[in-house]
Amino acid sequence: MLRTRQCSKCLQVKPIGLFSRHKLCAGGLNTVCKECASQYHRLYYVLNKETLAAKSKKYRELNKERMAAARKAYAQNNPLAVAVSRKKYKEKNREKLLAYWRARYHRNKDANRESRRVYYRKNKERVREKVKQWYAKNRQAVAVRQKEYTEKNREALSAYHKQKYRRNREQILKRNAEWHKKRLINDPHYKVRIRLGTRLYQALKYRGQVKKLTMLINLSRGWNGTITGQCGTWIIFAHARLLI
Repeated sequence: MLRTRQCSKCLQVKPIGLFSRHKLCAGGLNTVCKECASQYHRLYYVLNKETLAAKSKKYRELNKERMAAARKAYAQNNPLAVAVSRKKYKEKNREKLLAYWRARYHRNKDANRESRRVYYRKNKERVREKVKQWYAKNRQAVAVRQKEYTEKNREALSAYHKQKYRRNREQILKRNAEWHKKRLINDPHYKVRIRLGTRLYQALKYRGQVKKLTMLINLSRGWNGTITGQCGTWIIFAHARLLI
């Protein structure tokens, strides 16, 4: 026979499964059914929201370590349940979370920047390797995204790079000169190309044909900027002819 109990709130007779446990009540069950108790607690929360929030905040401050340990233990014992719960929450509150993280980012912009700089200085090799691996996996997607961004913001990017060059002109020229000097020492192909380019320019300038220089240099370059194949032979031949 199905055991029942009358709710003292709605006065309906319901199965005992619809009543929560309460050790101080007769039979070890609450006198109010779960539905009525839920309605009562919702109404109580609405009427006493500020008081309950202050009480909860005080409890969290006094029991911070205890609550953190409990959350950590639960997450370790129930990883699947935690992952599912977080995923559902993110999907349900996507816009709210985005707004929160944007506001937090702008509030702590300078601190976050400094924190990233410090982390990068301490973990430079690790970060570079991680970025390199990610780029290798997403090379095509990155190229497409960069192309789309460049096309949409061509004028803004041009203005930004010009302004950046004006601000850092001396540093850029110094860095480029150092890079050029090192490459002349370490890369014989680059050295040959630069020497040929210089002599070609001098020869073409002498003959009043400087406009042909760009075409000759472009024809002489391989995919990696070195003189390769038939183009290399052709430009050496052209260079010799010009000097005759």
